[in-house]
Amino acid sequence: MDILKRCRVCRTIINGDSYNLWDNPDLAYKYKACSDLNLTEESGEHGVPKCLCQSCFDNVEEFFAFRSLCIESDGYWRSQERNSPGVFVDEKPKYNVEEENPSPSDVEHIEMEGTIAELVDTAVKKPRGRPLKSRKASTDVVTINEDAKSHSKDEGETKVQSSGKRLQTQNTPIFQCDICPTRFFVEHRLVAHKRLHDGLVPYPCTHEGCERGFNRLHCLSEHLKEHAGTSCWYACEQEGCTKTYKHKPTLVMHMRKSHKMGPEPKKHVCEFCGKVFKSSAVLKDHCYTHKDQSELPHACEEPECLRRFSKKEKLKVHMLRHAGIKNFTCPYCGMRKTTRNELKIHINYHTLERTWPCRFCTKVCNSAGNLKMHVRTVHERARDYACSHCDRTFAKPDTRKYHEMTHTGEKPNECLECGKRFTQPAALRTHRKIHQRQREKTNTLSNRKSPCDEDNLA
Repeated sequence: MDILKRCRVCRTIINGDSYNLWDNPDLAYKYKACSDLNLTEESGEHGVPKCLCQSCFDNVEEFFAFRSLCIESDGYWRSQERNSPGVFVDEKPKYNVEEENPSPSDVEHIEMEGTIAELVDTAVKKPRGRPLKSRKASTDVVTINEDAKSHSKDEGETKVQSSGKRLQTQNTPIFQCDICPTRFFVEHRLVAHKRLHDGLVPYPCTHEGCERGFNRLHCLSEHLKEHAGTSCWYACEQEGCTKTYKHKPTLVMHMRKSHKMGPEPKKHVCEFCGKVFKSSAVLKDHCYTHKDQSELPHACEEPECLRRFSKKEKLKVHMLRHAGIKNFTCPYCGMRKTTRNELKIHINYHTLERTWPCRFCTKVCNSAGNLKMHVRTVHERARDYACSHCDRTFAKPDTRKYHEMTHTGEKPNECLECGKRFTQPAALRTHRKIHQRQREKTNTLSNRKSPCDEDNLA
């Protein structure tokens, strides 16, 4: 049995999803932080498995999150004790490293940063130990990543933008956000973090004409290789198959699913409804649909908002909606959307490149969400949303919301031209067409009168 197909931690054969430490610098950093083990080619990694199974990946994520919480809480209580001995204030402090020495856990985190920066650079240049052509450091973002390797050696030389504060330990600079208490040991992470506060993607592509953006630096680096023509693709070698993939594990999974080569992918079955999912992470997120809303881990902090979410990413998108941030614009009609996926779904309404036919009737939908809603409302006749004022039930939450407004008398949609108010946005859009027709009629009449006026003047 090839040992490289086994999990690095639990040593079992990986039958499901795998996560390569060399292709995921962020995962490598967390693994190093949790285990204090070196991950370098020089430390004898050639005969050691480089992948983690799904279970060990989840354990690393949970342990790293708990470790980060311990470090943050320790700094919080020590800062409170220094500021007011014996008195603790329920407030997150702006941790000032200039006034005291960092805690041992912070020192460990700082020392670890230089090693992980080298690992990130190694992973970008040599995925899975295979040499690639040298990448072009043509953007400021990639240059920041190169500078991250030497920031622990050249103290005081790294500068942060005016939007963030620069804190200094004895040997290593620390960068703190001036909006929230988050601190960073590498400058490019602060810059990316500040973009999140503005509702932007952390790492945008700097290639001219490309509007792609990424949440992680190594994803941006891989994307820049595509512009430079140095990216590595893996093609399926089976006869008649033209599929290509960016990552080898994705190709391996394709071979197992489509061509039945290798062990059958592990199935993750929901114990409540019997649905099957491709990974334990997706199954875990699905299980929250069977639990009460109050059990979801991530709650919205806005006043009078009781929404909770199963993932932190969903909460971030929800907060963008509260802030009214819509950074993605439709090139056909100019409508703005909050997320790229929403924009992609919206553009399909214009292009109709892909459609989703109903298997029960002749209905054809423009998105998977619309198809799911069609099946539930028309064929399954589901009525899961009950009015809090009467006994009526509805298939859609929006329909229930507008119905409840008839009980409360709310009409939040106001016409800016005449002041008339409506319950539903669709009713307001229909009303606006009246004003539009009136303006068109007025313009037509004025154009007809113009020649007559000129004749009278003559």
